[in-house]
Amino acid sequence: MSPALVAVDAVAGRVNPDPAEAPTSRIEAGTELRELERLGDWVRVETPSGDRWWVDGRRLSAAPPAPPGRSPAVVAAPQPVPPPPSPAADASADFARGLALVERGEPAEAVEAFSQLIRKDPANSSAYVNRASCYLLMGGQEEAVVRDCTEAIRLDPGNELAHANRGLARCFLGDLQGALEDCNQAIRLGADFTGYLHRGITYLNLGQPQDAVSDLTHALERNRSDPDTYVSRGRAYAALQQYAPAVSDFSRALDLDPANSEARRQRGLALMMSGSVKKGLRDLDQAIRLDPADALAYYLRGSGYLDRGETRRAVDDFDRAIQLDPGNPAFYASRGACLRDLDEPQRALEDYDSAIGLARSQPSSHVDLAEVLVNRAVAFTDMGDTPRAFANCNDAIQIDPHHGFAYYVRGINSAMQGDSAAAIADFRRVLESDQEHLHADAAARVRELTG
Repeated sequence: MSPALVAVDAVAGRVNPDPAEAPTSRIEAGTELRELERLGDWVRVETPSGDRWWVDGRRLSAAPPAPPGRSPAVVAAPQPVPPPPSPAADASADFARGLALVERGEPAEAVEAFSQLIRKDPANSSAYVNRASCYLLMGGQEEAVVRDCTEAIRLDPGNELAHANRGLARCFLGDLQGALEDCNQAIRLGADFTGYLHRGITYLNLGQPQDAVSDLTHALERNRSDPDTYVSRGRAYAALQQYAPAVSDFSRALDLDPANSEARRQRGLALMMSGSVKKGLRDLDQAIRLDPADALAYYLRGSGYLDRGETRRAVDDFDRAIQLDPGNPAFYASRGACLRDLDEPQRALEDYDSAIGLARSQPSSHVDLAEVLVNRAVAFTDMGDTPRAFANCNDAIQIDPHHGFAYYVRGINSAMQGDSAAAIADFRRVLESDQEHLHADAAARVRELTG
């Protein structure tokens, strides 16, 4: 039977056994607790409501003998006392070293510390969970996260952080349903912060920003000192086109972490989307200074320059974005549009070819393939290559039968070929589309062709 504990003084509870982590719970004096496990100076306890927290075990000592019929208790003491002898003392040192390395921002080195711990104590579920957390911090190691969390869950099915972290890794791997299942289980097990945080991020990736806002707000009610949670909720607000609260969340993240380049980049984008292009560009300048290898920041700043008519500066930023991330189709599509505006149709065609090829090989790239095909059709039109312009418009319409711009460009090419009936039919399809900025010109062309 697990030892019983009593909190004599109020005790701070944490999700992880890490003194650098902000407490997420306050356990009031007199609360009876159940000991689940010990890790060096830390004790994992369960409250009467079923919540599970790590507390500083150096504040605990053996209680006086219990009355008949009751289990012995351990109570908080005002002075630290040595931890009980443990055969895993060396493993505890590895655990502490791993946490210290994480705190110093060295997750790769922390992985080795937790790996050493696992070699010494292969049944230590917390070691697997914390190594998985390091892999998450490193990025691009989602398969390793899933493996470690799965092993932690095998060893300890009630480990809520293992479910939460596996959920986030599955989200990044595109297994969104699996991610939801893991996050829901983490929440059922008591992961009141990480469960809601990771489920909120999953909802954001599912295209359910309102659900994401709800979960991320719940997470922030449990921990208001995590800048990345504010960034995630800000992204959800931005997806809802609620730019004022988005900017507010990104600003709060920057108050907590002024060097957070993602918060700076996201705020720059939100400001530009709300019409404050100049302020947004200033944020993107700062984001690039914070992280000169941030391809997306260059891309967004280039988009801002393009919005202001500074096409050559936009091309320079798109060039840099492509150098840093040559596999992103959106970068080529945007540079192609600039080059067409600069009357460089051949170079524009090369960029459109790259964008289309990458987009077709990356179905999850979120690039509007139909739009890129129509833009390539425009470049062919500029070069007088009507057959290939028609082919690209037809491909775009096959992807999106309501694409007003595709009908508009095809109508122009039909008119150039002297096929008035086909041109009129296409311009009338434009008038039925939601691309209202083309309606006046399409109506004028119909009148001219029928006049």
